[in-house]
Amino acid sequence: MRRRFWKSITWRIQTWYALALALAITGMMSAVRKYERAHRLDDVDAQLARLMRPLMPAVDFGRGPRGGAGPGGAGRPPRRRDAGPFSGEAGPPARSPDGPPARRSAEGDPMVRSKPVVESWISDASWAVAWDRNGGIILEKGGGTPADLDFRSGAITQELFSSGGHRRMRVRGPAGSTIELGVPLTVFDKEMDRHTWKLAGFGALLFGIGFLIGWIILRWGLRPIREIGATATEIAEGDLSRRINVDSAGSELRDLAGVLNDAFARLEQNIQQRERFTADASHELRTPLAVVLGQIQQLLGKEGRGTEDREGLAHAERAARRMKKLVDELMVLARLDSAGEPRREPLDLADLGREVTSEMRGLLARRDAGIKLDLQKAPVSGDRDALVRVVTNLIGNAAEHNPIGVAIMVRTGADDQGAFLEVEDNGQGIDAGHRERLFERFYRVDASRSGRSDGGNSGLGLAICDAIVRQHGGKIRVGSEPGKGSRFTVRLPAAPAIAVKA
Repeated sequence: MRRRFWKSITWRIQTWYALALALAITGMMSAVRKYERAHRLDDVDAQLARLMRPLMPAVDFGRGPRGGAGPGGAGRPPRRRDAGPFSGEAGPPARSPDGPPARRSAEGDPMVRSKPVVESWISDASWAVAWDRNGGIILEKGGGTPADLDFRSGAITQELFSSGGHRRMRVRGPAGSTIELGVPLTVFDKEMDRHTWKLAGFGALLFGIGFLIGWIILRWGLRPIREIGATATEIAEGDLSRRINVDSAGSELRDLAGVLNDAFARLEQNIQQRERFTADASHELRTPLAVVLGQIQQLLGKEGRGTEDREGLAHAERAARRMKKLVDELMVLARLDSAGEPRREPLDLADLGREVTSEMRGLLARRDAGIKLDLQKAPVSGDRDALVRVVTNLIGNAAEHNPIGVAIMVRTGADDQGAFLEVEDNGQGIDAGHRERLFERFYRVDASRSGRSDGGNSGLGLAICDAIVRQHGGKIRVGSEPGKGSRFTVRLPAAPAIAVKA
């Protein structure tokens, strides 16, 4: 079962890196936006300051004598908000400062001199309001004033501020008047929104580039660890000569690689010693066993032996045969351990299955086992004798290690994963605790499972099958459910379809 990706060290490091990168980019983009907003507000404030300068003389002209009262005296009502020279109405042109006094309006107020700088200041979206010291409006220009616009007496604590969706400037004018002008921030906010989206897009692009660069650097940095893992996997699969390239490992991993190489070398040495011991012991035991078995058979063939003597010799013969079988299997394992690439010839697993079941009719009849075949083309390339041993062991185990009368199904075929051979039975099945160790050498399930009292199972048959299949580049798997049976599946690399001789 494959590990979940979030348990990977690579993904965990990359996730933390991505989080830190996102926070850094977000902070940077927020700072840029804040700076840009402040910079643009400075431009707006500078514009408001430029617009405020021509208002001062305009308010001075508009207030009349005695600050806030016109010629009619202090009791004159405040100017209407929709009247006067800053209301947008056309009026008679004012004279220059050096000419005659300015003409008065119908209410008797002096007309403000029409200086070009004042006329060029205002626009439809801008507004300006001036109050006298009593709160009477003496000047109003433009529309769209904010709803919270109101006269406030006392000291002005903040000349520039944003309120009600407007950027506003409030100052003291001539003779205690108060002047407030402002610009709506609607266009400003839209521009800032567009600028924010641009920053967000740039930040996303920057995040993507940074994430990709971080991934490449991380993959490159962890490459020695992956090489160590790949080397260890190859060693576990049987290539004991493989070693980690210490030169390619970083300085932090060089010591680890050296320690692992030493461990792999000792492991190889121990395994080679074990294999040599197995091969030598098996070889040395074969001749004495052959002699013992021959002598026993010779003694059994002589006349005049009593019944007890014959029973004793028969038990000795069976024990010698079991020992001979064990020695032969050890010799097979020793050859498989030391062998490299197997001999290869074109084969079809369907033909091997048909041949083996035909040769095992006697055993199947003694166990009253039923056999069914579903043999489809399964072309492979391999050692015929070795693969015949695999098929023989699997079918023999299904017949011998299940109760009398077991039903066995043998299937062969090919799919997108390669060629396969399955041996399935409806026997008593194998517990999960035993399935994990079935292919270990000398491992035997409880002897009562086999239904035999002679102890003929050496525990090497499935280990030999596993070694042969792995030598051919394949895998052998077991699936079983107690009480319902077992299924052994051998998968080998498929070879091109070939004509196989019968």
